[in-house]
Amino acid sequence: MANLIPVRMGRILWVIYDFVAERDLPRLTLIIVSAGDQYPGSAMWQHDCAAEQQRCFAFDWSTADQAFDRYGQHSEKAVTPVQRVPREQAKQLMAGHYHDPLNVYPSGIRALREAIIENIMNGLSVAEAFQIEAQLLTPSTQA
Repeated sequence: MANLIPVRMGRILWVIYDFVAERDLPRLTLIIVSAGDQYPGSAMWQHDCAAEQQRCFAFDWSTADQAFDRYGQHSEKAVTPVQRVPREQAKQLMAGHYHDPLNVYPSGIRALREAIIENIMNGLSVAEAFQIEAQLLTPSTQA
């Protein structure tokens, strides 16, 4: 981790912190300490650092490898900025999806056209954009 810029390293450490916290695993981030005082960063001081460090060293981390790989992939996707889709492209994607005979939506979805286009422009998949808006239709507006 020595070559990572500090902001990136902080994001990586929080992903690790969240992963172990959600699974009640030893707080792995507590073994990363300051060169000066050999103590973790102040954000970790609410923990019994010495005890957590011992738990870390005693834990069989090979049991968490695959779960962390999946968690890391999900976390990276969650923090990666979405690519905005140009409006004309979003309109074409929306129209193509709507007219595909495999996709059936209530007629009230037409009133949500602009919201669907905006969703696509903001990086949602076309199917997600339609699904979110279709869920907002009440039974009385679906006819």
